[in-house]
Amino acid sequence: MRSRTSLVTLLVVLATPLVARAQVRPNAIPSSNGDGIDTHLFRPALDSRGLISVNGVDVLPAGRISLGLTMDYGRNILRVPDVGQESTALVRDSFTGTFHFNYGIADRAVVGISAPAQLMSGDPQPGVAGWGPQALDSQSIGHVALHGKVKLTRAGSGLGVAVAAQVGVPVSDAPRSAGGDPSLWYWPMMIFEKRFGSEDQLRIAANVGYRGHAASSTTLALRDGTVRDGSRVTYGAGASLRVADPLDVVVETYGTYLLSDSDAAVKPSNEALGGIKLFVDKSSHLLIGAGPRVTTGFEAADFRGVIGFVFEPPAFDSDGDGVPDGEDSCPNVPGVRSTDPAQNGCPLDSDLDGIPDSEDACPYVKGPRTNNPRTNGCPPIPEAPPPPAFDLDNDGIPNVEDACPTLAGPRHPDPLRNGCPDIVFGPTTMTVFDKIMFKTGSAEILPESNPILDKVAKALNEHPELVLLEVAGHADERGSEKLNLSLTQARVDSVMIALVARNVDRSRLRARGYGYYCPRDDGHDEQAWSKNRRVEFLILKTTTGNTGSPLGCENATAHGVPPLPVP
Repeated sequence: MRSRTSLVTLLVVLATPLVARAQVRPNAIPSSNGDGIDTHLFRPALDSRGLISVNGVDVLPAGRISLGLTMDYGRNILRVPDVGQESTALVRDSFTGTFHFNYGIADRAVVGISAPAQLMSGDPQPGVAGWGPQALDSQSIGHVALHGKVKLTRAGSGLGVAVAAQVGVPVSDAPRSAGGDPSLWYWPMMIFEKRFGSEDQLRIAANVGYRGHAASSTTLALRDGTVRDGSRVTYGAGASLRVADPLDVVVETYGTYLLSDSDAAVKPSNEALGGIKLFVDKSSHLLIGAGPRVTTGFEAADFRGVIGFVFEPPAFDSDGDGVPDGEDSCPNVPGVRSTDPAQNGCPLDSDLDGIPDSEDACPYVKGPRTNNPRTNGCPPIPEAPPPPAFDLDNDGIPNVEDACPTLAGPRHPDPLRNGCPDIVFGPTTMTVFDKIMFKTGSAEILPESNPILDKVAKALNEHPELVLLEVAGHADERGSEKLNLSLTQARVDSVMIALVARNVDRSRLRARGYGYYCPRDDGHDEQAWSKNRRVEFLILKTTTGNTGSPLGCENATAHGVPPLPVP
């Protein structure tokens, strides 16, 4: 809260002298030469999810805000013929500080407001028609603008697309000093973005739009031709590369094309920037950039420098579980994220009996709370008829505690595995309790998984009635679709090769990777990701025929990864 107050105070302090001095000096463009013209080619991205001037597809989370100040400097704008004057540019120095505020809506859109404070200066230009002979000395708030952006598709899964629009109105005489559009203006645009890398390290974005306003008759004779004010086509493209955890390197180009009867050389205004974004939090960052003009257009500056800071206050999270209080149904008790609003941020309770899984001896079956850790959350054991035997499989674990009461197995701290052998055969699945581990981002099986593979191979060779099994691979949601799909296929191929090397007949096995399309847990935390990274063994055929084992999932089929037919 203190940081937010300090930033607002800074903006007020900076803006006050500009407003107080506005309209003190005579206008550079006489009233006989139309309503004025704008020379501000650089305009910062609408929100904190952009590059520097090029906008990105993402938006602020619902209910979150961001505040920012982006300052840019342009050297030598509106270049004129050299007839011996001190400077050959009507605008020698142009400083602009753009204040902006944004608010996120429904994780899908953002709305905001911006206002640029401008300081523009130049030397006397008595020989330039349509420009006052006095030196340019303008301080003003150029305009106030409202904007909005709506994300249509995610940039992390294919091509991201968003639409945005900005509407502004001049609030001073800035247009008559070449510092603003001469009337209410509007700026719709399309935004495209594509990301690359396992953690979206590389971003490439492009924008195209149209900035229109009422016609102005202002005309200036410049070095490269005559310019007459008009509406513009806008464009921009850039790339951002994460070179370290808090640091992005950014390159971009942006420009406008003037739609008027101006001379051809002054219509396209284009600049290029290179810079960095240093993140001090997840989204709050400092940005620095600089670059030259690319074309001779009237808005392009010989040199452009940019520095700015965007502050996005972190969401308040009383219990520190990663779920903001505004979304947390249990704000004072650490929990996990859930798609169910009533359970979001609460301790995991799979059977919804009011007892967290960490305390529930039967986490998947509803039951009352008891003082006995072994029965807490379990349904009451019926008194009659008595069980046929206290310990049916004679493994030393009572039936009430034994997850596999008819199969002998060792005691285990996990209630779902207690009393079960390492491998359990069902009608359509072969359950392997121990996970097969791989090297991160690789299909290489870690050495500690060799004993598991030995047991699987031994179990298959002891059960020749199992004619065909599918080794199915699944990933968690992190990373790109293409990467996860190829990685899960490579991993199950490695498992199948390892089993064949252990004398399992190759004809009894097939492998299929389903990427992250078939999650076991829809959560978005490490607990859910651990469940979703898995290798499964599905029994497809036995000597008695097809088992009808369910393969893949509807989501995988919808994304072009259907299950393979059973021969």
